[in-house]
Amino acid sequence: MLVELPRMVQLWSYTASHSQLLLRATKDRDHATRVDVLFKGVGAMQLPSVMAALTVREAEPDERQAILSSTSVDMPDERRCFVLEGPDFRGWVVAGAMVSTEDEGEYFEPSPLLDRLVGGSGGPAD
Repeated sequence: MLVELPRMVQLWSYTASHSQLLLRATKDRDHATRVDVLFKGVGAMQLPSVMAALTVREAEPDERQAILSSTSVDMPDERRCFVLEGPDFRGWVVAGAMVSTEDEGEYFEPSPLLDRLVGGSGGPAD
């Protein structure tokens, strides 16, 4: 398991020019921290915009083959397939890398994972 978040996670931003997808679990009364999960070099994805909980893991070889056969991705050998699951969904992301961080940042503060050169604020639906 690469990431396990038993709390609400949102598709926070996608930057097409840099192929970066940011998912975020914000602070709430039960959680004093926020968690950002960043996928870089995104070639394809299938996931809901809001998830009640989230686990991220590397796809098994048969899952990878099924994911890659369902989409056309440039340079598939240079990308990883991640399976994203929650209580009511199963999705995936094909990307070059995934990183995550947990901090005490506020709702609209930019993610420390986003490249400052991208020009995005790191806010929702950037």
